[in-house]
Amino acid sequence: MAKNFSDQIKIRAALIEEIEADLIGPRNGNTPEERQREETSLSPLHEFFAGVLYPGNWEVADEEKETETGGDSGDEDNPNSNVDVSKLYKPSSFGLTCRLSLETKEIAVKIEYGNYVALKDPETGYSRYIRTPVTESFPIEIKPSEETKFFKSNPNFQINYKIIKTSNGAFLDLYVINNSTPQHKNSFHNIIFQPKITLESVNDEYCFIDDTFDSNVTYDPLEDKHLAILFSNKLSFGKGHLCSVTWNSDDVNKRQASKISTTFVPQETIDSITHRKPSGDIEKSIQMTTLGNCSDKNELSKLLQPLLDEYKNWIDEQQQKVNMPNFLPDDEREIVTRKIEKDARVALSRMQDGLDTLMTDENAFDAFKFANMGIAWQQTMSKWAKQNADQEDVTGTDPLNPDDPRWEKPKWRLFQIAFILMNLESITNPHSTYRETVDLLWFPTGGGKTEAYLGLVAFIVAYRRLRGKNGDNFTDQSFGTAVLMRYTLRLLTVQQFQRAAALMCACEKLRISDKSKWGPIPFQVGLWVGTSVSPNKRDRAKKIKDDLIYKSRTKDLTKITGSNPYVLINCPWCGKKLHPSNGDVWGTPKQWRLFCGRTNCMFSKKDGHGDRSIPVVVTDDDVYARCPSLIIATADKFAQISWRDDVKAIFGKVDRFCEVCGFYDSHLAETKHTHPQEKNKSSNYNMAVKLLPPELIIQDELHLISGPLGTMSGLYETAVDYLCTDDNGIKPKIIASTATTRAARDQIKKLFNRNNTKIFPPQISEFGNTYFSEVDSLVSGKTYIGVLATGKSGLLVIARIAAVILRRIREFESSGKYKQEDLDPYFTLVNYFNSQRELGGASMNFKDSVPHFISRIQHNFENDSNLPQLSKNAKELTISESETESNSVLPEPQIKPNKIRTNQFFGLETEELTSRKNSGEIPQVLRKLEEKITDSEKPTDLLLATNMLAVGVDISRLGVMMVNGQPKNHSEYIQATGRIGRQNPGLIVTIYSYTKPRDLSHYENFKIYHSSYYKNVETVSLTPFTIRCREIALFGVLVGILRMKISRLSKNTDAKYFDPKDEDQMKIINEIKLVFKKRVEDVDPSEQERTMKNIEKLLTRWSKYKKLHGDLLEYREISVPEASKVKKAQKYYLLKSDLTSTRQLIPVPQSLRNAENEQNLFYHQQSEVLD
Repeated sequence: MAKNFSDQIKIRAALIEEIEADLIGPRNGNTPEERQREETSLSPLHEFFAGVLYPGNWEVADEEKETETGGDSGDEDNPNSNVDVSKLYKPSSFGLTCRLSLETKEIAVKIEYGNYVALKDPETGYSRYIRTPVTESFPIEIKPSEETKFFKSNPNFQINYKIIKTSNGAFLDLYVINNSTPQHKNSFHNIIFQPKITLESVNDEYCFIDDTFDSNVTYDPLEDKHLAILFSNKLSFGKGHLCSVTWNSDDVNKRQASKISTTFVPQETIDSITHRKPSGDIEKSIQMTTLGNCSDKNELSKLLQPLLDEYKNWIDEQQQKVNMPNFLPDDEREIVTRKIEKDARVALSRMQDGLDTLMTDENAFDAFKFANMGIAWQQTMSKWAKQNADQEDVTGTDPLNPDDPRWEKPKWRLFQIAFILMNLESITNPHSTYRETVDLLWFPTGGGKTEAYLGLVAFIVAYRRLRGKNGDNFTDQSFGTAVLMRYTLRLLTVQQFQRAAALMCACEKLRISDKSKWGPIPFQVGLWVGTSVSPNKRDRAKKIKDDLIYKSRTKDLTKITGSNPYVLINCPWCGKKLHPSNGDVWGTPKQWRLFCGRTNCMFSKKDGHGDRSIPVVVTDDDVYARCPSLIIATADKFAQISWRDDVKAIFGKVDRFCEVCGFYDSHLAETKHTHPQEKNKSSNYNMAVKLLPPELIIQDELHLISGPLGTMSGLYETAVDYLCTDDNGIKPKIIASTATTRAARDQIKKLFNRNNTKIFPPQISEFGNTYFSEVDSLVSGKTYIGVLATGKSGLLVIARIAAVILRRIREFESSGKYKQEDLDPYFTLVNYFNSQRELGGASMNFKDSVPHFISRIQHNFENDSNLPQLSKNAKELTISESETESNSVLPEPQIKPNKIRTNQFFGLETEELTSRKNSGEIPQVLRKLEEKITDSEKPTDLLLATNMLAVGVDISRLGVMMVNGQPKNHSEYIQATGRIGRQNPGLIVTIYSYTKPRDLSHYENFKIYHSSYYKNVETVSLTPFTIRCREIALFGVLVGILRMKISRLSKNTDAKYFDPKDEDQMKIINEIKLVFKKRVEDVDPSEQERTMKNIEKLLTRWSKYKKLHGDLLEYREISVPEASKVKKAQKYYLLKSDLTSTRQLIPVPQSLRNAENEQNLFYHQQSEVLD
């Protein structure tokens, strides 16, 4: 049964109303009529942050500006902006621009505002501010003109308007201006509060025409035209000036409106795009265990074919709709028809190819069943594990099968199973037409993309096991790393690792139940990230464990700061909390292993079952030795191909397997893999092997591969693609996901050098409706509201709004008006900042300001609801007089301690989610965010976050967010706010700065921007072969390829063996040159000649260093014992990480985030300059 969100929609509406009343006013009174004539003890000049028009040229003292703005009056994005901030600080005008039909003769203009008077009672000493509502109405004749009209209530107030007629309609600019002279500024009568402009047709005409702005920036003309079609139902009837424009959908007909008005708190509820529910005919087609238990291929075909038939019928219906007369103009019909034929029907054809593959390929059929059962077990056990982790104890019995009745049967969403089917043929067939096509998965944040990926992962690791068998025997081709999954931020990497760990546990359950079919080597997932997350040495992991047990004496793994060899906090299979003693260097091959501490768990430590550990690999040593089926890595880590010799193992560049040490290259054995003779008894000791390279690359959050990181990644991707290409020239399959699809093809071309990109699910003519997804009109999407406070500091504004939200929700909680489960999504307020600098400033401010404002707001409500009567002798005060008056004689309200939960607030429960947190703390922060009102522990009140939140944080209860300034990238804004309201009606409050033109533009065009923000995403900038990137990283890529590809050059001491005249080396070098030549020609042909010259110079430079330093030349400088330092001092190192070192020679990055414009400059001796 669908959840009823009616109360949560009311709660959200109440929050919006309170924000507007508190910041703009009026706010006092129990009814709208009472509020129009509010009486308050507080000066409206201090209380209201926006919607105030001052007399022109209102003078503000410099010290007041300093205090109010905090000295931040510039625009970070455009420091040379022409915006006159002084005029915006205390504005005297506001207005709007709109377009009217040429047939319009006249419209009605209504101006509403509030006028306040300050009174003081000489008998009691009380002062009061009383509001009088004022309405001014004017008719305007629509003809070319420029006129001024004065208010009847005050001739110092006026409207100025200008009308220009063109062939496209009549354009109206209209402003309300406070033209009072500065000497009158001492009177409240000469200040306009809460102004509102309403324009309306006079004859019930729909006279206002859509005037949606289309950017002049074109990335792909066809794509941009298609986007315009997809969002053609998103309309704009006006632009605000220091305000925004709004309209009611009831006043719109045939793309024209009958009434529009201004607002200082614009709001827009975006469409709720959800996965489409399956019809009854295909209900069984998505049940994982039904698919996984199919006894024969015909049964499987009968289950899946109806899904494909339904999609075909949907496509046919779309074509029929497009062909209807007047549905679309001819040029748009042609574009949509092309999308149907080239995208939707091609996707359907590939899905059919995938199903046919299952019918004809026995290994694919078995692997598909394995994947279904694997994901089914993963989902069921993950639910049980989460339940146990939340309760901090394992309760109940282990699920006996994935269809455990305690939870809903595991099911695919339609787009997930379709995406898997669509990719099967290009994964299993190395010569497929679509092998080198990048399949880009787009679905709204929280839609289930990860499950689609993991389904393909489970399929391909199982398929590799079966494909590599020779009869009943397993060959080398069955093992090795099959999938690389890459992310940009460590938080997301660790989170996805935790989910993948549960999948590998499921795969292990299936393998253990039938080892003859799935092999003797465990399915494992490896974490390949920086040492800030997990240690690179198993000995280091063991030392951290010992320190925890014998020094720290802690059982809490979340207290680990820095490198964490456990990574997991709970067993992914049963949820049992892990203890430091649950990690150990154990088993064969020797590995840092994690075990569940619960005896009944299948991954507990049992005698003789070393490989029954949790199937995760978390140290670099073990990643290289075990070559786990799946490796989850950060993009940065691939810089290590230049620095580490053993990295080559993950690309299958090994030739030995040892039961004690795992996989390795025999050339490295003399330093890393020697054993006492008595241990060399196994028939599998030093067995010759030849592994396949990874055959699937998954790039999540593609839109984050941009800027310096994207540029460097594009260059290093040359090496990754080459090293993942097998001996027959077959490249890896690539799939990716992104927050937006705009200009993705260009990004993919520059990053992966793949000519074809297919976006799934294909969009046709209406954004969100794709058969696999739909716009759900019965579910309220997220509501965005905008706030632009003038003359106030940003810190003051965000603290005030935070206080309003926190106080109101806790007031609802204490009153019992709403159920706690309905209030819970709004209890934890997320504050999103665009930089750590901004967050740091706000963090200190919040500790004092938010509790202060909460108490003050409550105090004001108590006061203003019981104001004493004024005597007849009350006299009017000027602004100056009112500023000196004090209401301290009013009695302080007695607030009961438990009246509102957070009146004991002077300890806000605040958490932070930024890169300043170490990896051990992050899981605890995420766990804390899962706490609900109904839980025993108090949930978090405030979460302060930066862009770490924008990727991968999946906390479904979060329902309210403040965004402090428009992020620089639209995709970041979409992703960050996408974390809110996943299961409940969300609310996002975006706070804009009047000093930043970009913020101001988004605020003034609020409704149309938010209703179509996917359309506005900018292209990603990637320039992998420009001179700046080549200078930083080209040599690192060349060295990395050569070390990975040529055993003789692999070891750290092998730099001296570089010889471009050697026949074997020359063959690889020429091959690399051809790879670069083709790639640069495809990606950036203007840089081809310069890139090839750079390659020649760099290789020549290496040769010169080899001749100059001979046997003293190594790759990198390694710390050595004191006794060896004399010998070390004589050596030279090809790779330079310390720019001050004269013995390190050529700079090579250890991170992919180094392509900034700044460079340090150092003087080097002439003898070291070799070109």
